[in-house]
Amino acid sequence: MNFVMIANTAEAFAALLKKVAHTTEGTRRIRHELTLSQRAFFWGSDNKCVITSYPIPQALLRHNTEVCGYKNVTNLSPAEPTIALSRAVFKDQTFRQGVLAEIKRRPSAKLSPYAFTDDFRWLLRTLGQKRVMIEADHAPTQHSMWIAKYLDSKLGFRVEILKLITAHEFLRIPDGFIARNKPEALAIVEWLYASNRAAVVKVNFGESGWGLWICRVGEFQSSSAARDTLQSLMDADPVWKDDPLIVEEFIEADASVAGGSPSAELLIADEGSMTTYHCGQVLNEAGEFFGVEIGNGAVAPRTKAIMERVANVVGEHYHSLGYRGYCDIDFVAARDGELYAVETNPRRTGGTHVYDLAKHLFGEAWEERAYLISHDSFRYGNQTLKAESILERTQSLLYPIRGKSSGIIITSLNAWDPVLGYIVVGADHKEGRQLQQKFLSLFKD
Repeated sequence: MNFVMIANTAEAFAALLKKVAHTTEGTRRIRHELTLSQRAFFWGSDNKCVITSYPIPQALLRHNTEVCGYKNVTNLSPAEPTIALSRAVFKDQTFRQGVLAEIKRRPSAKLSPYAFTDDFRWLLRTLGQKRVMIEADHAPTQHSMWIAKYLDSKLGFRVEILKLITAHEFLRIPDGFIARNKPEALAIVEWLYASNRAAVVKVNFGESGWGLWICRVGEFQSSSAARDTLQSLMDADPVWKDDPLIVEEFIEADASVAGGSPSAELLIADEGSMTTYHCGQVLNEAGEFFGVEIGNGAVAPRTKAIMERVANVVGEHYHSLGYRGYCDIDFVAARDGELYAVETNPRRTGGTHVYDLAKHLFGEAWEERAYLISHDSFRYGNQTLKAESILERTQSLLYPIRGKSSGIIITSLNAWDPVLGYIVVGADHKEGRQLQQKFLSLFKD
């Protein structure tokens, strides 16, 4: 099978990013999202053209192609980095010619995006009008083109899971409320705090912990102080501009269970839904996403079994709604031993490339043969370095170390900020964590 991978990572969050594009922080976020498109190099296996928002550095492309053993893999990008990657295909003539040439030379190729966005749907229609014969990989059904955006919202997720809970008692979500506007959200937070209950507030469309605020018990002198802090945050960050907002009782996580934030990814096809992998998410205290850990020692069998049971029900329901494609379910592992589902992300995720790489390197038995941990936003210093310099500095730890199936794989390099992404490959949890610490130590002054 041949694929043309559309790494429209930033495009999936275009509405959110445009709110802050005029700010310094917004510029940083946009650059980071554009950089994340480089992870698409690891989607699937051989025989693919990877279309990214800006080029994967040639030295990194050559290195990873060689050490991962990929065959027939190319990379294309527009002349100027852009959030709207799908539309860039028909705005940049040279880029368009390259994409059409790749489609022509790859018989029966399919377009496979990060997310099925409105812009990606426009690209499909435009290609059809130009009589370019190519189909999307796992497109929503004809009358369900709206469904991906709906299920990506915190409100949509909450409404749909509540429909299922009555018939499936093992399904759990945190107690919570849908606040119609900011004043109502502030009042709910104040009420919860006065009742000695922690709260988490979420924007309807957030991303990787952006648009999420946690208020722990005892953190403030009074409930009004908690309210004032949230009010200041909402005034300062445009991400809080839109309504509605979701306010839930915050659940303290048990970090010993997949880091406290396990997740399962599904692939929902016409034939039905299947779970592709289970992982532990790597988050900071504010709930921001850094990466995942998968494989040998990452997720306990009991946790997998609970997630699988939930995934079967949710995947079947989403399938009935007409959704097709990748989707993950994020959980909080509570200290009482329960798993609470907190959101779904109907798209590829920050763990898809890690799973696809594991499967490519180790085959179907990857979960018993290897442990992998990723970090998509490691700040390595104060000044940016070229790919050649990064590869030279980390050479002693790069995969495969002395020909063995372990080591570090650099997955992305930010051209503007001193930030890189990486995956650690080890035989088990212990070796993987040790390799990670050795890698981080290479960048200490």
